[in-house]
Amino acid sequence: MSEFHRSGERIVATFGYPEAGVFRHAAEQMLVLLGADPDNPAANGIPDPLEQLAALGEQDTPPPQDPALHRLLPDAYVDDPAASARARRLTEDSLRSGKVERMRMLHDGLPADGGDVSLSVQEADGWLRALTDLRLVLAVRLDIDDDETSDQKLQRALLSEDDSEAGTAAIYSYAGLLSESLITALMGDL
Repeated sequence: MSEFHRSGERIVATFGYPEAGVFRHAAEQMLVLLGADPDNPAANGIPDPLEQLAALGEQDTPPPQDPALHRLLPDAYVDDPAASARARRLTEDSLRSGKVERMRMLHDGLPADGGDVSLSVQEADGWLRALTDLRLVLAVRLDIDDDETSDQKLQRALLSEDDSEAGTAAIYSYAGLLSESLITALMGDL
């Protein structure tokens, strides 16, 4: 398993072919979830700024129906759905655009056949945010929603006879380890 470490001004890791493939595929799935076309960086699923300006007078934006997407794009006001819908109309496209940009950075930064990854501090921050978004989505898919039962649910999922659930749990765990190594490498600046 790869781990990031500091090498001078860069944050580096070497990914094997299977690791790179798994995380590239996960990033592609995240791009689809966010409404972007993984094969076309220009088609990010976000309206252009003029369309957004024209939409300011339009009706409020409801929350996403997919619980995982809703976790990525949460309500601004937990106890006020109307205020959340108004806030969502004004902020969701920007939030989504940033998430798409960081997920593309993760996807495009991983060599398709495995190999070395060398990140600037800014790129490492983008990767860390993308991995966090990935873990949030996988946590929803695994029904990991609180600290008290998360370890038990994760262990149960890792040992599941359902290959899909076990694989999702393994990616969730590995993304956490990568995140930790990125944090450690980034803290080398302090």
